[in-house]
Amino acid sequence: MKNHLLHFFLPTLDIVLESKDENQFEQGQQEDAQNEAEIPFEFEDFEEFEVEKVQKQKRKSVVMHKIKWTVDEEEEIRTLFKKFFEAKKRPKPKDCLKAIHTSKKNNGVIHNRKKDVLKKKVFRMIDKLK
Repeated sequence: MKNHLLHFFLPTLDIVLESKDENQFEQGQQEDAQNEAEIPFEFEDFEEFEVEKVQKQKRKSVVMHKIKWTVDEEEEIRTLFKKFFEAKKRPKPKDCLKAIHTSKKNNGVIHNRKKDVLKKKVFRMIDKLK
C-alpha cells in the first residue's frame, strides 16, 4: 500500500511502483473505495481562501493641552458677549457659534478656539460676576 500511495502523489513524474504482493494492492484499492464512500462531500467543492490574522487596533489617547487665555481674547469675549454679561445669563451654543463667526469676519482671535472651550470660558466669566 505504501508503494501505491507514492504513485498517487507523484503522477507527473511517471513513477510506476509495483507492489510485491498483488493482493496487498487490491486490498488498498478496496479500502480507498470504502473511505471515499464514507465521505459525503468532494474536496473540489471547497474554494481556496486565505486566513488573515486580524489584530485589534489600539485606540490612541487624545492629548489635550490647556492653552492660557490671552488678554486680547478676554477683551474680545467681553465685547462680543456684552449683553450676556449685563443680563448675567449664560449664552447658548448657537450664540457662541455666532461670536466665532463674527470674530472670524472681524479678524479677531477667539475664532481659533473651539465652541465648547469658548462656552466654558464665558460661563466662568459670568459666574464670577454673580
